[in-house]
Formats: sequence, structure tokens, C-alpha cells
Amino acid sequence: MEAVTQDEFAAMLAPMLAQPVRQVDILKYAARLYSCMWLLRAHTPEGPVGVVAKAWYSAMDFDKQLKALQAASAAYAGRADVCIPYIGSQRSKCILLMRQVPDPTLAEMCRFSFRRRWTQTLLQACARTGCWLAEWHAASEKVEPVAPSLEAYLQDRGDCLRLLTADEQRRLTALIRSLGDDTTCVTHGDFMPGNVLWAPTRISVIDFGLPEWDRASPWWDYVAMEVGLTCALRFSSKSPGRWKPSMVQSAVEAFREGYGKRRGNGRTRLACTAVRHLVLHAGDMRHGKAYRKRAEWHKLQLKKALLSAEK
Repeated sequence: MEAVTQDEFAAMLAPMLAQPVRQVDILKYAARLYSCMWLLRAHTPEGPVGVVAKAWYSAMDFDKQLKALQAASAAYAGRADVCIPYIGSQRSKCILLMRQVPDPTLAEMCRFSFRRRWTQTLLQACARTGCWLAEWHAASEKVEPVAPSLEAYLQDRGDCLRLLTADEQRRLTALIRSLGDDTTCVTHGDFMPGNVLWAPTRISVIDFGLPEWDRASPWWDYVAMEVGLTCALRFSSKSPGRWKPSMVQSAVEAFREGYGKRRGNGRTRLACTAVRHLVLHAGDMRHGKAYRKRAEWHKLQLKKALLSAEK
């Protein structure tokens, strides 16, 4: 990825913010697997504006992200209760520009869930998150094959499969290939607690999509949030005592109730659960001893999903 200067960011942002940008400060830069990110402060006549810029290494990945963001922005335009902080894009550099939202993420709220105020607020946020996800999915649902998206996702992550025994690989492959037609939709793609921000009057949703697909089973987002909430409460809580299983159950149940009853094949849910845990297990294994317990937990959940699929 070629470097982007402060002046270039200023030139991009001025027409998007509809006001002059006198200067742009680059506060932070980080490189990721599919993209790189800048945290910016744009100085305008109306005051400083926080901006997040993401550049995608692949034009195809950029186009998918842009399509999802534009659809979401259009769907929730004028809604005070939902914020999709999209500003605009620079296609020549595959850059997406979004306002920085100051609200805490669900992941941050989970770290302090042992405090009474945070616990009550977290459950409200989980319920509202479920409602938003159900609304997003319902807007694009149709029935079509669900296996291809999961197969493509795993194909791009062949290193994950090497962490399984030959028997586990066979069972996972058989589960995915057994899936027929089921409900699909335009998924968020990475619907984790770190990508949902909460304030009493609004929910903000960021980081749409994964490069692997445009459409997939709604179970993918649903399972991703269930797993994300469980991990955040179980392994990231700042509680001075042990994590509380009851808190995990309450948060997940609040999310499920907000989403409502999920129609569709239960085997699709098990397949999404197994694949999700496999990928997270592989990621934690790469981090070494610091994430060993979480990696073991993901592997256990994967085995449980495969076992349930055979009953």
C-alpha cells in the first residue's frame, strides 16, 4: 500500500465534509490482514472532526466493502437510532472514510460488566444489537445454496484445516457439503462486539463485510455475535473475581431475544458455528501461550458442534 499524505487526506475530505479542511493530523496507523487503517483528525471551520480511513489491498475487497457501506447508509439514512458512519471513498486508492464514533463498543462494555450500571446497559445494548441485525438481514433474505460461501471461506484459510485431525476435517467437510438450499442474506460479515458501538439513543455499526462473500447464511452473523460476547465476557472481563457464566448467558439471551426466532436449517447453524470456532482457534494458536486457554475453548466448541451435527 502506497503512503497517503496529510495533504492528500485533506483534499479527499473537504468535498465529503462539505467544508474546507485546513489540516489533517495522522494520529495512528495500523496494518491488517486485508487492509490498513489510519485514525485522523481533520481541522475544519466548524472544529476538529475525527475520521477513520481504511485502505484495502485488493480493489475487489474494496468494492465489496463500499457496496455494503453504501447500502447500509442508504437503508438507515435519516434514522436517529442507527448510525452508519460512512463519509465517502477514494476509489483510486481503495480508501473508505468514516466518522470516528466516540461511543463505547460492546467489547469495551463487556470488560466492565461486573459493575451494576455497565451490566444493565450491556444487556440493553445486546438486545438492541439483535434487533438491528434482524432488520438488516430481513431486508435482503432469499433462499439459495449456503454451502459455497462456507467452502470458499475455508479454502482461503487452508492453514486452519491443518490444525484438525483427518477425521475432524472429514466430518467438517461432510457437514458443509450436506447443506442444501436455505435462507441467505447480505451479511455484515464480521459482526463482533468490537464492531458495534452503543449509546442510549443510537447503535453504530462499523466494519462491514469480509472479502470472501457478498451473501451468506444469516447464522454467520448471529453465531459471530454469540461467540464474540461469550469470549469478551469470559476472557476479557476486568472483574476482580472469576467470570460469571450467568452473565454470559444473560448477554447472549438478550441478543437472541432482540433478534427473534431464527428460521432455517439447524445444520446450517452448526456449520457456521464449527467454521467460526475453527478460524478463531487458529488465530489464537498463532498468538502462542497468552491465548492458549481461549484457543482450547474454541477447539472444544468446534468438537461439540461436529458431534451435534452427527446426532
